[in-house]
Amino acid sequence: MATDFVVTDWAHLQPYFDQLLAAPLDSVQDIEQWLKASSELNFVVAEEKAWRFIRMTCDTTSEPIKKLYEQFSSEILPQLSIQANELLKKLYAAPAFAQLDAHRYLVLTRSVRTRIELFREVNVPLNTEIRRR
Repeated sequence: MATDFVVTDWAHLQPYFDQLLAAPLDSVQDIEQWLKASSELNFVVAEEKAWRFIRMTCDTTSEPIKKLYEQFSSEILPQLSIQANELLKKLYAAPAFAQLDAHRYLVLTRSVRTRIELFREVNVPLNTEIRRR
């Protein structure tokens, strides 16, 4: 990601997710590089979410700040949830995923499998509504 990248809306984030979806996962090395890129993207998004929340709670009277947080919660997070699941399914389906060192990647493999099993797209709007309250 560009060092000066700023999360503004889903349209600016989506190309990064599309790159991850299109990336080959043919080897353990491919997966490890992909995991690094995915982690960086997730960190940028999580940091933006945290800062928007912090700003909103520090200035509870600012409507523009509140709207920025609500925009993130209602427009970015639902898409992020769906795309994150697609990325996990891609990772899990990659033949090289089964070749990862079982001890080193135990938590990751278990987490990927569990998150895929638990995800339901029907819950995305419900989660959005819960965040609004």
